[in-house]
Amino acid sequence: MNFNNLRHEKAGIPSFTFMYRNEDGDPVLIASRFDKSDGGKFFLPYDIQLGQWKAPSARPLYNLDKLKAADPATPVLFVEGEKCADALSELGYLTTTTFGGSNALKKTDLSPLASRIVYIWPDHDEPGQAYATLAEETLYLAYKAKVAIIPTEPDALYSIYRPNNSATLCKGWDAADAIAEGWTKAHIDKLISLAKPYSDQLGKQKRQKSNGLDIVELWHAPNDEAFATFAVNGHLENHPIASKAFKKLVSYKHYRDENKVLAQTALDDRLRSIEGEALYEGEEYKTFTRLGEHAGSIYLDLGDKSWKAVEINAAGWQIIDRPPIRFQRSGSMRPLPMPDQGAGNINELRQFINIGNEADWKMVVAWLTGCLHPRGPYPILILSGEQGSAKSTTSRILRSLIDPAEPMGRSSPNSEQDLVIAAKHNHVLAFDNLSGFRPAIADALCRISTGGGFGTRKLHTDTEEILFSDKRPILLNGITELASRSDLADRSIIVHLPEISASARKYESELWKSFNE
Repeated sequence: MNFNNLRHEKAGIPSFTFMYRNEDGDPVLIASRFDKSDGGKFFLPYDIQLGQWKAPSARPLYNLDKLKAADPATPVLFVEGEKCADALSELGYLTTTTFGGSNALKKTDLSPLASRIVYIWPDHDEPGQAYATLAEETLYLAYKAKVAIIPTEPDALYSIYRPNNSATLCKGWDAADAIAEGWTKAHIDKLISLAKPYSDQLGKQKRQKSNGLDIVELWHAPNDEAFATFAVNGHLENHPIASKAFKKLVSYKHYRDENKVLAQTALDDRLRSIEGEALYEGEEYKTFTRLGEHAGSIYLDLGDKSWKAVEINAAGWQIIDRPPIRFQRSGSMRPLPMPDQGAGNINELRQFINIGNEADWKMVVAWLTGCLHPRGPYPILILSGEQGSAKSTTSRILRSLIDPAEPMGRSSPNSEQDLVIAAKHNHVLAFDNLSGFRPAIADALCRISTGGGFGTRKLHTDTEEILFSDKRPILLNGITELASRSDLADRSIIVHLPEISASARKYESELWKSFNE
């Protein structure tokens, strides 16, 4: 396709186009400027991969390929708009921006700027200052960048260069305007030297506006559950605002900043204000537990303290610091081991689980592989066998490969409410040492396995519901026949584990030590 001949069916031919590329230099997004008859302007994005006038949900930084190729020690000028970035690039600066202004920060992958020296040059107006402040806090708190905002107050600018004895700066004055007025690289270097680096001390007062928290973004899920994304030791975490963990965090941050305990009434008021902002001003995003998908890739949450994930696609897999989807975690989630390129083979698993024949082994491997499908439906794996066949141990081993948790296996759920809550907070539902199900629970397991959402009354309410429509892999074990109902049997892989003789048994501690290695 000839990108120079872009034409929008209503807006017509753009007056300017700016190309966004991936780190390999391949075009991914075109920012097209259209001029209005009244002198105004507007921009429309063109997604090259999809071939449509729409911005990708995950947007790259402008000049991403140049950022990746440059020495990490090279300072980056972060500006508002592609025109400014190009004008500064012509003077030899390494530059970038985001498509869509301040609202695009949370939609743009800023990780290429992590730990870099970044100077932010805002436009000379209130939106420009707001954009710069948000970029500054996000880059410092979430990406540990060494960041500073370039001053655009008249006193600072006129102390360096004052063209035509101008008395005032026009609204929206920017880097491109400066260069057009005659600013040289020497002038700009001097202006950059006036920028004050952001630090915890300088940023503390600003963070008070976010209720004392290092909040990067407030947002909500499609079910109107409010979330906060905030920075912790250089990584981002997502937490429900109604969760106990978030309440404890608010209380701790207040005590850290004010050296006094926050009263319960004040805490409730603060949480309600944060929740309202997330619901009515924040963006909406789908949440994922352990596994999700985006733009042709699967993402597996490693569950570690730094919130890393594995990105899996047709090209292979890699560990990434900040996945483009919103993971949420439960208190029961436990971390997966850090993957190692080129190491391991699925056949090494066989020595640790009690599988009797080749056909059953292949079905177990198929179930494990299916657990990594981002949407399902998923077959239910049922392990049956007499006492002494290692059903519980085999179940724990299998689950630990995909979605380790504490506990690894639960007793039979007493109600649909218990089952929905478990499904919301776990990717794999594992139930241990079962003797059977009530029909309602069996029906609910079928719906969770292959689809068909349901809701149940929220605890301590008369009208609110907990809604669940996703699918989950399920692992069951027991001595008795668990798939006596035809609908459950149709959805199940049934594997019978042989009894282990006394002479063949291993000490459990030795088994787990070898397995963990």
